Amino acid sequence: MDLPFRHELALMPDLRHRLRQLRWFRATFRSSAKVVSETFGVRFEIDEAKLTRAFLDWIEVMEAQKRFAAVDRADFIVFAAGLVLRELIRQAPAREVSGLKEMIEAEANAGTAEIVRFWPEGFLYTN
Repeated sequence: MDLPFRHELALMPDLRHRLRQLRWFRATFRSSAKVVSETFGVRFEIDEAKLTRAFLDWIEVMEAQKRFAAVDRADFIVFAAGLVLRELIRQAPAREVSGLKEMIEAEANAGTAEIVRFWPEGFLYTN
């Protein structure tokens, strides 16, 4: 069977590496959501298709901009983090589904809890 996109996949640079990065990205995002849930009691539903789209869009932009990494690596890392945040906000792969009203608050996390209460998904995206 000859799949029409087989040739396109063969032309993609380092497809195996990109797939490993995608698996790492998704696992790390889910792990972060779990930590936020355990810490504050807020539960999230994660749309894997939107999360994957955010990653792929981020990679596309990064590929176009990677030449700037040679100019100032530290600045480029901050820039890359801002780009991934932009894609997460744009795609909105997480949605708070429960726990916001019963949020776990302790004196140690009172300031952070206020941020979580204001925008739980945004808090997740920045952690």
